[in-house]
Amino acid sequence: MTTRTDSFPIQAQVTGAGGALHVKIQRLTAGGCLVETEKALGIGQHYTVSFVLPGYHEAITASGVVVKSYAGLGGAPGKAKSHILDEIHFKPLGEKHKVMIENFIKLVGSAGGKR
Repeated sequence: MTTRTDSFPIQAQVTGAGGALHVKIQRLTAGGCLVETEKALGIGQHYTVSFVLPGYHEAITASGVVVKSYAGLGGAPGKAKSHILDEIHFKPLGEKHKVMIENFIKLVGSAGGKR
């Protein structure tokens, strides 16, 4: 069973005009995600986000646009904050992937509260 402690972050890859970057999904909804990066993605930029939900075996690929960026967050306590959180809103997902994400969120919530 997937639990809250092993559910987030979710390893992911974002691909855009500048190439691919490995990121960590810190929050997820069927409408988008909050990803932790070492380099800002750029507000208004379009990306493809690819990831596999913990406990699932099928990859989800979603197109989206960066709508917000929060600089200077993340990193180890007491050290320089070199990470950035970028909020990506997905374009409409296919029904199968939307349901997978919604079911995952319900499972995480029932396993220890929503993040």
